[in-house]
Amino acid sequence: ILADAPLRYRGDQNLYNLEKDRFERHDLSELPEHQKLIEGFKKEVFTWWRNTGGNTIPLANLAANVGGSGSGGSQSPNLLFNRSGYRR
Repeated sequence: ILADAPLRYRGDQNLYNLEKDRFERHDLSELPEHQKLIEGFKKEVFTWWRNTGGNTIPLANLAANVGGSGSGGSQSPNLLFNRSGYRR
């Protein structure tokens, strides 16, 4: 193991340039210049979710997950976006 895995909580959103930072040490999600990119990824995820038959996600659940409680709960897919789309 070359680097510690970053702590991630349910509802977290992180953005890394995997070509330059393959060990995910520099989170770019808080930088203003990346906010439109992150919003676009969110839109793609929810569109994919609806198109594949995903249930409606209550707003209360979204709000509860945003803070990152660290609770386990059900397993959800870990989506990795790249320039050509996303993959699981």
